[in-house]
Amino acid sequence: MTIKGKDDILGLISFERIPKEMRIHVRLLTASIENVRAAKIYDRIIGNLLTYVAKLAVRDFGEWACISLRPKTQIAQHYIDKYKMNITGMTLSLEIPEIFELIEFYDHDN
Repeated sequence: MTIKGKDDILGLISFERIPKEMRIHVRLLTASIENVRAAKIYDRIIGNLLTYVAKLAVRDFGEWACISLRPKTQIAQHYIDKYKMNITGMTLSLEIPEIFELIEFYDHDN
């Protein structure tokens, strides 16, 4: 993720589509060092990256869309609290209707 017209990388996401399971699994999700914790320059980077993947999941899988990730233990509760992710075994996931809530909150492409 970058700001249009600038070269600075604000955040990165790597994911894989798993059509058999109608989900997209996030392999890597990170914000640049300047954009983490309380002193961050820009907020909502992670939410916007998750929203990008959520929109792809809805486009590809419709009402069965799901996104998942396997967080580091120390940040798992943050994803549960902030993004309403559900514990699904060793991963956290979002399905409909929470995916729609995420998109509604973060997507401003209108």
